[in-house]
Amino acid sequence: MSDDRRSYVGGPGAAAILGVSPWQTPVALWLQLTGRAPLLEVNDAMRSGQRLERAVLDYAGDELGAPILPGPFVRDPTLPLGGHLDGQVQYDGRLAVVEAKTVRSKAAWGEPGTADVPAHVAAQCLHYMGLTEARVAWIPVLFSGLEFAMYRVDRDDTLVETMRELCARWWRDYVVTDTPPPPTTGTDASLLFPRDTGRVVIASDPVAADVATLRDVRYSLGSLEAQRDELESRIKLAMGDGATLTINGEIACTWKGTKPSLRFDSGAFKAAQPETYSQFCRPVESRRFLLKDQK
Repeated sequence: MSDDRRSYVGGPGAAAILGVSPWQTPVALWLQLTGRAPLLEVNDAMRSGQRLERAVLDYAGDELGAPILPGPFVRDPTLPLGGHLDGQVQYDGRLAVVEAKTVRSKAAWGEPGTADVPAHVAAQCLHYMGLTEARVAWIPVLFSGLEFAMYRVDRDDTLVETMRELCARWWRDYVVTDTPPPPTTGTDASLLFPRDTGRVVIASDPVAADVATLRDVRYSLGSLEAQRDELESRIKLAMGDGATLTINGEIACTWKGTKPSLRFDSGAFKAAQPETYSQFCRPVESRRFLLKDQK
Protein backbone atom coordinates (compact mmCIF):
# COMPACT_ATOMS: atom_id res chain seq x y z
CA MET A 1 0.00 0.00 0.00
CA SER A 2 1.38 3.42 -0.99
CA ASP A 3 2.52 5.73 1.82
CA ASP A 4 2.60 9.19 0.29
CA ARG A 5 2.43 11.24 3.49
CA ARG A 6 0.95 14.19 1.61
CA SER A 7 -2.02 12.14 0.42
CA TYR A 8 -3.74 11.57 3.76
CA VAL A 9 -4.31 12.89 7.28
CA GLY A 10 -2.37 10.88 9.86
CA GLY A 11 -2.79 10.60 13.61
CA PRO A 12 -0.76 13.72 14.50
CA GLY A 13 -2.54 15.57 11.68
CA ALA A 14 -5.93 14.65 13.12
CA ALA A 15 -4.85 16.14 16.46
CA ALA A 16 -3.79 19.33 14.64
CA ILE A 17 -7.13 19.60 12.81
CA LEU A 18 -8.97 19.19 16.13
CA GLY A 19 -6.87 22.00 17.59
CA VAL A 20 -5.34 19.87 20.35
CA SER A 21 -1.84 19.34 18.98
CA PRO A 22 0.93 21.01 21.00
CA TRP A 23 3.27 20.74 18.00
CA GLN A 24 1.31 21.81 14.94
CA THR A 25 -1.52 24.13 13.91
CA PRO A 26 -3.96 23.43 11.06
CA VAL A 27 -2.14 26.05 8.96
CA ALA A 28 1.23 24.34 9.46
CA LEU A 29 -0.35 20.99 8.54
CA TRP A 30 -1.93 22.50 5.42
CA LEU A 31 1.41 23.95 4.30
CA GLN A 32 2.98 20.49 4.56
CA LEU A 33 0.15 18.62 2.85
CA THR A 34 0.09 21.08 -0.06
CA GLY A 35 3.85 20.92 -0.54
CA ARG A 36 4.49 24.50 0.61
CA ALA A 37 6.53 23.32 3.59
CA PRO A 38 8.73 20.25 4.06
CA LEU A 39 7.32 17.29 5.91
CA LEU A 40 8.26 17.10 9.57
CA GLU A 41 11.94 16.24 9.94
CA VAL A 42 13.06 13.79 12.59
CA ASN A 43 14.86 15.69 15.36
CA ASP A 44 17.01 14.32 18.19
CA ALA A 45 14.07 13.95 20.58
CA MET A 46 12.02 12.07 17.97
CA ARG A 47 15.01 9.92 17.07
CA SER A 48 15.49 8.97 20.73
CA GLY A 49 11.80 8.12 20.98
CA GLN A 50 12.03 5.88 17.93
CA ARG A 51 14.99 4.03 19.39
CA LEU A 52 13.19 3.48 22.68
CA GLU A 53 9.92 2.47 21.05
CA ARG A 54 10.78 -1.22 20.83
CA ALA A 55 11.65 -1.30 24.53
CA VAL A 56 8.37 0.44 25.40
CA LEU A 57 6.45 -2.08 23.31
CA ASP A 58 8.27 -4.93 25.07
CA TYR A 59 7.22 -3.42 28.40
CA ALA A 60 3.64 -3.35 27.11
CA GLY A 61 3.81 -6.99 26.03
CA ASP A 62 4.97 -8.02 29.49
CA GLU A 63 2.21 -5.96 31.10
CA LEU A 64 -0.54 -7.40 28.86
CA GLY A 65 0.84 -10.92 28.80
CA ALA A 66 0.81 -11.05 25.00
CA PRO A 67 3.39 -10.22 22.33
CA ILE A 68 3.07 -6.86 20.60
CA LEU A 69 2.79 -7.41 16.87
CA PRO A 70 4.44 -5.00 14.40
CA GLY A 71 2.17 -2.09 13.56
CA PRO A 72 1.18 -1.86 9.89
CA PHE A 73 0.51 1.17 7.75
CA VAL A 74 -3.25 1.46 7.42
CA ARG A 75 -5.21 3.52 4.94
CA ASP A 76 -8.94 4.19 4.76
CA PRO A 77 -10.35 2.80 1.48
CA THR A 78 -12.57 5.82 0.78
CA LEU A 79 -11.39 8.77 2.90
CA PRO A 80 -8.00 10.59 2.90
CA LEU A 81 -7.10 9.13 6.30
CA GLY A 82 -4.22 6.87 7.22
CA GLY A 83 -1.42 6.23 9.65
CA HIS A 84 1.34 4.04 10.97
CA LEU A 85 0.43 1.98 14.03
CA ASP A 86 3.22 1.49 16.56
CA GLY A 87 1.89 -1.97 17.31
CA GLN A 88 -1.08 -4.27 17.72
CA VAL A 89 -1.92 -6.84 20.38
CA GLN A 90 -4.49 -9.59 20.69
CA TYR A 91 -6.98 -8.49 23.36
CA ASP A 92 -10.42 -9.94 24.12
CA GLY A 93 -10.32 -11.99 20.94
CA ARG A 94 -9.49 -9.12 18.57
CA LEU A 95 -6.57 -6.88 17.72
CA ALA A 96 -6.13 -3.72 19.80
CA VAL A 97 -4.08 -0.68 18.84
CA VAL A 98 -0.85 0.05 20.70
CA GLU A 99 0.54 3.61 20.66
CA ALA A 100 3.91 3.84 22.43
CA LYS A 101 5.13 7.12 23.94
CA THR A 102 8.33 8.39 25.54
CA VAL A 103 7.87 11.65 27.43
CA ARG A 104 9.82 13.72 29.92
CA SER A 105 7.09 14.98 32.22
CA LYS A 106 4.11 13.28 33.87
CA ALA A 107 2.31 16.62 34.30
CA ALA A 108 -0.29 16.08 31.58
CA TRP A 109 -0.87 12.40 32.40
CA GLY A 110 -3.34 11.06 34.91
CA GLU A 111 -3.55 7.85 36.88
CA PRO A 112 -2.05 4.82 35.06
CA GLY A 113 -4.65 2.37 33.78
CA THR A 114 -7.12 5.15 32.97
CA ALA A 115 -7.91 7.13 29.81
CA ASP A 116 -6.54 10.30 31.41
CA VAL A 117 -4.01 11.08 28.67
CA PRO A 118 -3.16 14.32 26.82
CA ALA A 119 -5.82 15.30 24.29
CA HIS A 120 -3.51 14.92 21.29
CA VAL A 121 -2.65 11.35 22.34
CA ALA A 122 -6.34 10.47 22.71
CA ALA A 123 -7.01 11.99 19.28
CA GLN A 124 -4.28 9.84 17.71
CA CYS A 125 -5.65 6.69 19.32
CA LEU A 126 -9.23 7.40 18.20
CA HIS A 127 -7.95 8.15 14.69
CA TYR A 128 -6.14 4.80 14.52
CA MET A 129 -9.13 2.93 15.93
CA GLY A 130 -11.21 4.56 13.19
CA LEU A 131 -8.86 3.00 10.63
CA THR A 132 -9.18 -0.47 12.17
CA GLU A 133 -11.74 -2.62 13.95
CA ALA A 134 -9.98 -2.09 17.28
CA ARG A 135 -12.18 -1.45 20.30
CA VAL A 136 -9.26 -0.58 22.59
CA ALA A 137 -6.06 1.43 22.29
CA TRP A 138 -3.27 0.76 24.78
CA ILE A 139 -0.77 3.56 25.44
CA PRO A 140 2.45 2.33 27.07
CA VAL A 141 4.50 5.31 28.28
CA LEU A 142 8.07 5.61 29.47
CA PHE A 143 8.55 8.73 31.59
CA SER A 144 12.05 10.23 31.57
CA GLY A 145 13.44 6.90 30.37
CA LEU A 146 12.85 5.37 33.81
CA GLU A 147 9.21 4.99 34.88
CA PHE A 148 6.78 2.86 32.89
CA ALA A 149 2.99 3.20 32.90
CA MET A 150 0.07 1.90 30.83
CA TYR A 151 -3.06 3.80 29.81
CA ARG A 152 -6.17 2.65 27.99
CA VAL A 153 -8.56 4.47 25.65
CA ASP A 154 -11.75 2.67 24.69
CA ARG A 155 -13.43 3.18 21.37
CA ASP A 156 -16.30 5.67 21.21
CA ASP A 157 -18.04 5.02 17.88
CA THR A 158 -19.81 8.37 17.83
CA LEU A 159 -16.63 10.31 18.56
CA VAL A 160 -14.61 8.26 16.07
CA GLU A 161 -17.14 8.90 13.30
CA THR A 162 -17.31 12.60 14.15
CA MET A 163 -13.53 12.87 13.95
CA ARG A 164 -13.42 11.03 10.63
CA GLU A 165 -16.04 13.30 9.11
CA LEU A 166 -14.35 16.42 10.43
CA CYS A 167 -10.92 15.42 9.09
CA ALA A 168 -12.36 14.43 5.72
CA ARG A 169 -14.29 17.70 5.50
CA TRP A 170 -11.16 19.69 6.43
CA TRP A 171 -9.28 17.91 3.66
CA ARG A 172 -11.98 18.76 1.11
CA ASP A 173 -12.34 22.37 2.26
CA TYR A 174 -8.67 23.26 2.44
CA VAL A 175 -6.36 20.71 0.77
CA VAL A 176 -8.52 19.89 -2.26
CA THR A 177 -9.40 23.56 -2.87
CA ASP A 178 -5.84 24.70 -2.07
CA THR A 179 -7.26 27.23 0.39
CA PRO A 180 -5.44 27.89 3.70
CA PRO A 181 -7.43 27.32 6.89
CA PRO A 182 -7.97 30.36 9.13
CA PRO A 183 -4.77 31.30 10.98
CA THR A 184 -4.98 31.10 14.76
CA THR A 185 -1.53 32.19 15.93
CA GLY A 186 1.14 34.77 15.14
CA THR A 187 3.27 31.94 13.80
CA ASP A 188 0.46 31.05 11.39
CA ALA A 189 0.40 34.65 10.19
CA SER A 190 4.16 34.58 9.59
CA LEU A 191 3.86 31.31 7.66
CA LEU A 192 0.99 32.51 5.46
CA PHE A 193 2.28 36.04 4.93
CA PRO A 194 6.11 35.86 4.83
CA ARG A 195 6.29 39.14 2.84
CA ASP A 196 4.42 42.40 3.11
CA THR A 197 2.75 44.14 0.17
CA GLY A 198 3.18 47.66 1.52
CA ARG A 199 -0.56 47.84 2.17
CA VAL A 200 -1.83 50.05 5.00
CA VAL A 201 -4.34 48.32 7.30
CA ILE A 202 -6.84 50.39 9.28
CA ALA A 203 -7.23 48.86 12.73
CA SER A 204 -10.66 47.78 13.90
CA ASP A 205 -11.70 48.63 17.45
CA PRO A 206 -10.67 45.19 18.82
CA VAL A 207 -7.26 45.39 17.11
CA ALA A 208 -6.74 48.94 18.38
CA ALA A 209 -7.52 47.68 21.89
CA ASP A 210 -4.97 44.87 21.43
CA VAL A 211 -2.33 47.42 20.38
CA ALA A 212 -3.01 49.50 23.49
CA THR A 213 -2.80 46.42 25.72
CA LEU A 214 0.44 45.34 24.04
CA ARG A 215 1.94 48.77 24.74
CA ASP A 216 1.01 48.42 28.41
CA VAL A 217 2.44 44.89 28.59
CA ARG A 218 5.70 45.88 26.94
CA TYR A 219 6.06 48.88 29.26
CA SER A 220 5.51 46.61 32.27
CA LEU A 221 8.02 44.08 30.95
CA GLY A 222 10.59 46.79 30.33
CA SER A 223 10.16 48.08 33.87
CA LEU A 224 10.50 44.58 35.31
CA GLU A 225 13.59 43.84 33.20
CA ALA A 226 15.24 47.06 34.40
CA GLN A 227 14.41 46.11 38.00
CA ARG A 228 15.79 42.61 37.42
CA ASP A 229 19.06 43.96 36.00
CA GLU A 230 19.46 46.38 38.91
CA LEU A 231 18.89 43.67 41.52
CA GLU A 232 21.23 41.26 39.74
CA SER A 233 23.96 43.92 39.60
CA ARG A 234 23.67 44.64 43.32
CA ILE A 235 23.91 40.93 44.17
CA LYS A 236 26.95 40.49 41.92
CA LEU A 237 28.66 43.47 43.59
CA ALA A 238 28.00 41.86 46.96
CA MET A 239 29.44 38.54 45.79
CA GLY A 240 32.57 39.99 44.23
CA ASP A 241 34.84 37.07 43.35
CA GLY A 242 32.65 34.64 45.29
CA ALA A 243 31.09 31.69 43.50
CA THR A 244 28.17 30.98 45.82
CA LEU A 245 25.81 33.10 47.91
CA THR A 246 23.97 31.50 50.82
CA ILE A 247 21.04 32.63 52.96
CA ASN A 248 20.56 30.93 56.34
CA GLY A 249 22.91 28.18 55.25
CA GLU A 250 21.09 27.42 51.97
CA ILE A 251 22.42 28.23 48.52
CA ALA A 252 20.52 31.21 47.11
CA CYS A 253 22.46 31.76 43.89
CA THR A 254 25.77 31.03 42.21
CA TRP A 255 28.05 33.05 39.95
CA LYS A 256 30.56 30.64 38.52
CA GLY A 257 32.77 30.55 35.49
CA THR A 258 31.54 28.40 32.61
CA LYS A 259 33.53 25.88 30.63
CA PRO A 260 35.30 27.64 27.74
CA SER A 261 33.61 27.05 24.41
CA LEU A 262 34.70 27.58 20.83
CA ARG A 263 32.69 30.04 18.76
CA PHE A 264 33.02 30.75 15.07
CA ASP A 265 34.17 34.34 14.51
CA SER A 266 32.32 35.17 11.29
CA GLY A 267 33.65 38.74 11.27
CA ALA A 268 37.26 37.61 11.36
CA PHE A 269 36.59 34.96 8.72
CA LYS A 270 34.95 37.54 6.46
CA ALA A 271 37.97 39.86 6.80
CA ALA A 272 40.47 37.05 6.14
CA GLN A 273 38.52 35.18 3.40
CA PRO A 274 36.01 37.61 1.85
CA GLU A 275 35.48 35.60 -1.35
CA THR A 276 34.92 32.30 0.45
CA TYR A 277 32.64 34.05 2.95
CA SER A 278 30.46 35.46 0.16
CA GLN A 279 30.11 32.03 -1.45
CA PHE A 280 28.39 30.70 1.65
CA CYS A 281 26.11 33.67 2.26
CA ARG A 282 22.45 33.28 1.32
CA PRO A 283 19.71 35.93 1.36
CA VAL A 284 17.20 35.40 4.16
CA GLU A 285 13.83 37.16 4.09
CA SER A 286 11.81 37.86 7.20
CA ARG A 287 9.34 40.37 8.60
CA ARG A 288 10.11 42.36 11.74
CA PHE A 289 7.25 43.49 13.94
CA LEU A 290 7.77 46.95 15.52
CA LEU A 291 5.38 48.56 17.97
CA LYS A 292 5.50 52.35 17.69
CA ASP A 293 5.33 54.52 20.79
CA GLN A 294 2.09 56.38 21.24
CA LYS A 295 2.32 60.10 20.43
